[in-house]
Amino acid sequence: MAKFILTSFAICTSVYRWLFAARQKPREHGIELEEAEREAAELGERCQRLQDQLAERQEMMDVKMSQKDDEIHLLTERLNALTLQPDLLEDDIASLVMNQLGTALGTWVNSNFRDEGRLDGLTAALLRIEMRSLPPLREPVDTDQRRALIRAAVSWHIHDYIFNWLFVGAPSRAMDRDWRVMYTHIREKCPKIVSLHWRSATSMAVQSLSTEYLGKMCDMLCDNIELAFSRFSSSKKERRVRKLRQLIQQCIEFKQRLERQESCYYFLNTAPGEVYAADMMHSAADSQGKCLCVRLSLWPGLAHCTPSETSVVEPEIVWAAESDTEDQSSTTSMAMSM
Repeated sequence: MAKFILTSFAICTSVYRWLFAARQKPREHGIELEEAEREAAELGERCQRLQDQLAERQEMMDVKMSQKDDEIHLLTERLNALTLQPDLLEDDIASLVMNQLGTALGTWVNSNFRDEGRLDGLTAALLRIEMRSLPPLREPVDTDQRRALIRAAVSWHIHDYIFNWLFVGAPSRAMDRDWRVMYTHIREKCPKIVSLHWRSATSMAVQSLSTEYLGKMCDMLCDNIELAFSRFSSSKKERRVRKLRQLIQQCIEFKQRLERQESCYYFLNTAPGEVYAADMMHSAADSQGKCLCVRLSLWPGLAHCTPSETSVVEPEIVWAAESDTEDQSSTTSMAMSM
């Protein structure tokens, strides 16, 4: 009996343990499931944080890339500013512009000084009083020569104040002479590109600082020319001065453009009494004879200077006549349409 009881107890114990184990397994599975869900939630949160961090870093990278793009753009602009980009001017274009400016001056003279009665009072002696810096001039004997005298005086002023400078707008002639010496030294001692950059950069610097000065100089030239010649003109002052100012401004702009070319340009302006040179000049007078001399320079010429040669781009317009005869209207017919 005792054995039976022990056996039954053992069986009951086994059944109880089995039932207890059976009941524990779902609970353990539930705990494992909860742990898995918690781990999944933690992993989700970590993934979200990583995604947020990645998005933040991507945004920062985009900002930095944008800043780099801006810096590259700025550096590119600065590099382009440092890189010389000359306004190239071919000789045929330079010749055309120079010719157009001379024609504009001739047109200005012819259109504003038509009254022969008024022009009769114009003499070289009177002109020397009004414009003391002019070179010695012969007395005109007819209307065409008086118009030529006006044209020569205006041309001389444009050459003296604009064309006859290394850099138009320089503060003084002494400084312009110093710059000529510097440029000659740089051209002889340095590579060609260095002298080109120096001349172009200096020209741009002078232009940036001389805008107001050049405007005042333009006013001064117009005032001087008006003071000397207004009494001989029958046209309206406002239109006359406006056209003259426009011509002077165009001459300044043309000179500034020439200053920045790869090769040097210089202007030809012959003093009265010099020998006429057919290869460098064009006479606006129908002159004949073997020994001609320049009586008036009506518009400067333009020459192009390269290391190998110097060539005349546009000849100087002059009034030439026999050097051993007096000026006579019967022997010298002025072609003022030039």
